[in-house]
Amino acid sequence: GQLGERIHRFLHHRSICQAQPDRSPPLSPPEFARLLTSLAPILRRFPRRLERSAGAAEHGRFAVGVRLLAGERERAAITGMVHQPVVAFLAATTGIMAVLLLGDDGGPVMAPGITLQEFIGYNLLVVSFILGLRAIAPVFRRGAG
Repeated sequence: GQLGERIHRFLHHRSICQAQPDRSPPLSPPEFARLLTSLAPILRRFPRRLERSAGAAEHGRFAVGVRLLAGERERAAITGMVHQPVVAFLAATTGIMAVLLLGDDGGPVMAPGITLQEFIGYNLLVVSFILGLRAIAPVFRRGAG
């Protein structure tokens, strides 16, 4: 209508519809006028929304909902940071328990020459070794990449 014609005249006068430096194809004046008229309702509501947001901020009612660890990448990063120290702690704990069990002379005999405490101690050493490797492996994997 009449608004479209005014925009068309304005654009021809100001030559806004020329090709942009980023080499995007220029809009024809009628296309640009249609674009602006389609944005008119949004642009009319914008000052009211801006005023409402400013008023809410002024009165302390302005809130933004941000979810911590919303993405899968963030959760995976936190899980990885927690996982490695926990595995290292378990490796150290089982290693200490194995040494304590192997250092004790008592306990029931399971087979000739081996006690129950030695059997459990050697098994805990194996578990400690495997957990230690699991704690150290990511360090070398990150360093290689």
